[in-house]
Amino acid sequence: MTRQDQFAAALLARGEQEVPSKSRKYRAFTRTHGGFYFVGKAGALRFGPRSSASIPVSEKFKAILLAKPEEVV
Repeated sequence: MTRQDQFAAALLARGEQEVPSKSRKYRAFTRTHGGFYFVGKAGALRFGPRSSASIPVSEKFKAILLAKPEEVV
């Protein structure tokens, strides 16, 4: 399972939904607190209102998301 697949599965387990993305570079997921999560082909995880204005999440957030996706706020 690729890093992209791991993040996608964790976001789906958390209750987020995959939505159509205008970008060929990122898969887009809803974000409970507004905006979107963007998962890149090499496993980059970002959030923001759109992919071009998104910022990367911290390594700590990524580790927690992969460990226990249902507990991440």
